[in-house]
Amino acid sequence: MGPQREMLQGQPEGMKPSALGETREALWQSVLSKEADLREAKTKFNATSFMDLLPVEIMSKIFLVLASTIANDSILDPRLPKGRAVSSIYVTHVCRHWREVALDCATLWSNILFLKPSLAEAMLNRSKTAPLTFKLSRYNPKGEFKDVLHKILSHSDRLVSVEIGSGTDAALLANFSLPLPILEKLVLSGAFSRPGANITSTFLQAGAPSLKHLALTEFQIESWAVLPLGPRLTHLELMDPTVQRPSAAQFIASMHAMPHLQSLILHNLLPEDEYPTDPVYNTVSPPPFPILRNLSLMDTLEEVTNFLGAVDLPETAKLFLGFPDPYSLDEEPLRALLATLEESWNGLNSGVQKLVMHEEALMDTFEFEFYGDDGDEANKCRPGLTISVHDWTPEVDLDSFIVAFTAGMDLSPIQTLRISKFYTVTMTPDMWVRTFSHFKQLQTVEFVDSNSWDFFEAMESDPTALQDEPSAAAPEPSVLAAYFPALTTIKIESFNFEGKNISSASDFVFFILDVLSRRVSCPPVTFDVSQCRNFSSAHYEQLEMTGLDITWDRHEDMTRR
Repeated sequence: MGPQREMLQGQPEGMKPSALGETREALWQSVLSKEADLREAKTKFNATSFMDLLPVEIMSKIFLVLASTIANDSILDPRLPKGRAVSSIYVTHVCRHWREVALDCATLWSNILFLKPSLAEAMLNRSKTAPLTFKLSRYNPKGEFKDVLHKILSHSDRLVSVEIGSGTDAALLANFSLPLPILEKLVLSGAFSRPGANITSTFLQAGAPSLKHLALTEFQIESWAVLPLGPRLTHLELMDPTVQRPSAAQFIASMHAMPHLQSLILHNLLPEDEYPTDPVYNTVSPPPFPILRNLSLMDTLEEVTNFLGAVDLPETAKLFLGFPDPYSLDEEPLRALLATLEESWNGLNSGVQKLVMHEEALMDTFEFEFYGDDGDEANKCRPGLTISVHDWTPEVDLDSFIVAFTAGMDLSPIQTLRISKFYTVTMTPDMWVRTFSHFKQLQTVEFVDSNSWDFFEAMESDPTALQDEPSAAAPEPSVLAAYFPALTTIKIESFNFEGKNISSASDFVFFILDVLSRRVSCPPVTFDVSQCRNFSSAHYEQLEMTGLDITWDRHEDMTRR
């Protein structure tokens, strides 16, 4: 509160206004002096703390580790508030010394954040000459970040990592005709840019000798030849471009030029002509992929099959094969694909241990995930092979896919089957019996947000199960093969027990209990329920009191349909 504020009414009796003003001014100067003394004392006190006794280099590293940790948290969990990304800056406001150290640490400001244009520009200025990285989720040429983004890109000799999620236009692309001596990662998307941006022969042609990671999405590309495909690339991602497909010879030559590829993602770019063969041995010279870890292809069945017939892939690679048309995946072509895959890749040579079938109803996509016996713990959470079918409709015959997989792959070792988010897809009891009931090692069946009623109906039809009134002509159960003979665990997760096509939760629980109680010739089954709606403690007690081994997370949500 300054001395110039309006004087309070009710001044001391007998004191002139001028004298009162002088008194207040003297008191205010005393306040300022004492505050200055207090700040000086605090500064000296802080200077004796353990942190302030650390060398500046160590404190800078602590700030950098904190900033990196917070940035990684934001990547792993995008739901975190945007303000959290700059919370590391707030920490540097603890005292004057910390602020001075932070302001002098150029690297701390070199990972530029796009929360406000003023912040991005301040970080650019404070980064001095440090190498720059940034990630902008979406660019709008008429938006607030236009000027500062172009200013950042003009420092081409300092760019190390550039990611622009969408909206990259011709004006932005022009910045990549400059020399980029230390650029290692470039991720650009032309989605939503109007008019579409065109990648021409000037793109990265001034030099990007350090480039390892290149990802381009939805661009018009002048030709395959203008792409900067060099020996240092470890990650190449080209998705949905407008470009003439390369010839098979041109494509194979490009693959040979990138022996260090670890990740290859191509959508609608595989050659349509025949792959070149050696005139002497009449065989394709496959490009070396010694350290390939990730291969993702989205194309027609014919193009993908031809590609797989022309390459050798390490068995440690994880494969994603996507197809745009489910009706082109007839049983015979699908078997041919799997046979070709078996020759070029041994990732599932020990057989399939786990199969996940997952529907993405909003995207009209259905996926099959095949897991092998992967000894690497870090990779067990990733399927060895994913086959994704787009434009999936309820009319597509799921049965024929499973039959083709059974014929073209070794599914006999399957131990776990997961059904996930079957909203429009159904498996009838007959389909269950035909496709999975005779797998002798299938121990666990999991249902995630999917109706399991038809599965229990299939189990109910087991010829070895106890019947209420056995027929005199029926064969002895001992001579019949039981359905799901090794089954020991059934898991139901995120399911509404009073959902579509279910009369009531009580009826469903009684049906489950009745079916499982009839499996006298098979191992006992553990029933696991988690995060389900309309499954109550009463249902749990009903199942438990019969002796069924049941586990439940005690989650009770009795919300009706």
